[in-house]
Amino acid sequence: MKLCGAKTRSGGTCTKPAMPNGRCKLHGGKTPSGPASVHFKHGRYANVFRQELADKFLAASEDTTPLDLLPELAVQRALLAQHIDRVSQKVKPSLGDLKSISQMAEDVVRTAATIAKVRNDNALTIAEVKFIQVGMIRLIEKYVPDPNRQRDFIYELRALVPGRADPSADQSEGVPAFTEAASQPA
Repeated sequence: MKLCGAKTRSGGTCTKPAMPNGRCKLHGGKTPSGPASVHFKHGRYANVFRQELADKFLAASEDTTPLDLLPELAVQRALLAQHIDRVSQKVKPSLGDLKSISQMAEDVVRTAATIAKVRNDNALTIAEVKFIQVGMIRLIEKYVPDPNRQRDFIYELRALVPGRADPSADQSEGVPAFTEAASQPA
């Protein structure tokens, strides 16, 4: 016959007969186990939730434009409009309704500001575009032998710079001479 073996208060071991789980009824032998236990965790949803989270993680990690917050902004604006419509149907909106509208509007503004900041941080400045233009002009001078084709390319290139309404205005300014000396920085 197997004994319980649990430690007693006196420091000895329990000598009562053990139940199927290895302890006597006073030391946990009658404690329900498995689904009968109040502490039983069945894990019924664990795999489902784990898989849902894995799917969402995979979708997020495959996003090729994670800095594009326009879809999030559109969702926020749609939710704000829906909430405003719901609150406007009430005779007397509560203070909580008005606070939630205010908070949602602040969130929309904050997301729009973040979008503007990300775009500005990634945008080329006019100075950078002009630097690239000068580099391209030097390459054109080096690899395109026909001066007329060089000039046409440069006019078209300058027309691409934002803020230039009339690319033909460059003609009056004059196109730099197509020589090595003109290509050297001043």
